[in-house]
Amino acid sequence: MASSGSRGRAMARAVVAVSMLAAMLLPAGCLTGDGVSGGLARALADDPAVVETDLTTADGMPFTGGAGGTVTVVDDLDDNRLAAISERIRSHDEGADVRVDVVVGGWRVPVLRDAARNEEALGVLRELRADDALVSGSLIADDAHERLDGVSVVTRDAERAIAFVGGDAPHAPATRAAEDVDGVLSLRGRAGEWVRRGVVAWRALTAEIPVVSTEIDADGFDVRILEEDDAARAQAILAHALDGSGMAVFVSSELVVLAPGAQGHAVRALIASLPSPPMSAWSDDRSASLEFPTADDLLAAARSVGATTLDPVTLSAPGIEVGDDPARLEARMEATTRVIEHDGVAAVRVNPSTGVTLQLDEGAAPTADYASALRELARTGERICVERPAEAVLCVTAADRIEGEGSFADAWNAAR
Repeated sequence: MASSGSRGRAMARAVVAVSMLAAMLLPAGCLTGDGVSGGLARALADDPAVVETDLTTADGMPFTGGAGGTVTVVDDLDDNRLAAISERIRSHDEGADVRVDVVVGGWRVPVLRDAARNEEALGVLRELRADDALVSGSLIADDAHERLDGVSVVTRDAERAIAFVGGDAPHAPATRAAEDVDGVLSLRGRAGEWVRRGVVAWRALTAEIPVVSTEIDADGFDVRILEEDDAARAQAILAHALDGSGMAVFVSSELVVLAPGAQGHAVRALIASLPSPPMSAWSDDRSASLEFPTADDLLAAARSVGATTLDPVTLSAPGIEVGDDPARLEARMEATTRVIEHDGVAAVRVNPSTGVTLQLDEGAAPTADYASALRELARTGERICVERPAEAVLCVTAADRIEGEGSFADAWNAAR
């Protein structure tokens, strides 16, 4: 019977032999660590029609990952040469995972695994490129690059976007997105009754109210209008036009910008309660940020914020930004104002998540001179950072007593 030592040496020799055989069988590209992607890039390098190759491994594995990315060709490449390059990519290593798109003159088309389907995709691209009303676009493959999954185009005007998503270009994939070149109207989804209802609503709205942009899909109608004063009327027009459609309505404006899916009722009620409107506002229906021209406007606004479901509410002006629970916003704003009044202060930011940041000008007083005002502003446990030009940032955690930090700590502790 063989000893355990001899069995171990035999096993080691077997591992070495298998490793050597694997190394002999690996393609040359694998030895360089670039695999299929590197081989494909080299194969295309001598083609004058290829402007750029941006390829990586398809799944991050250098030896087995195949190739993913884009190959950009000259803008005016004719259909036959484009087809030849696409086939060259497709057949480069038919056993590998190749997920590559070709970019040509503002258009993007995937290289599909199956030769017949790849020819069909190129045929769809030819039809789209021949349409003068389409500016650019992308044909989109499924994750495995086995079939076309959708198409996105930019059109010369809104009417062409409507026609395209509504079912024009019958050979294109059914899942579509179209946006006019000016960004006035965007539609996304498969053709259906929602297109007709959405377009009727869009026409009714634009006939009455100046509109900046509109996004429509089967689930919702999201519009940005020019004037906030028209928001209620826009809501009413759309509610009537879309009644029974099941499509949600979202109206924002150049003044009130809403996060996707936000209705904006709370932030509009907040603005209505203020002595003067902000220059701009943002909300996701959970929190809100309002920007004003001066610090005096901030203090007046903070004193007027009443009961609201928005938390935090953040008010900002040049050099000052304060966010807090609405019930504590006034006191926090007053304390911040006292800090900003000190000489040498460039900016103060109070954020309920990140704490207090004080930015000082070059030539400002010693940092310790601001300790008392910062102590009044910060709450126990909040992080306080003081930034000044050409010096390391000083950061401490607010507490009844802080240790270290030299003269700043001394001034802080003395201010109790």
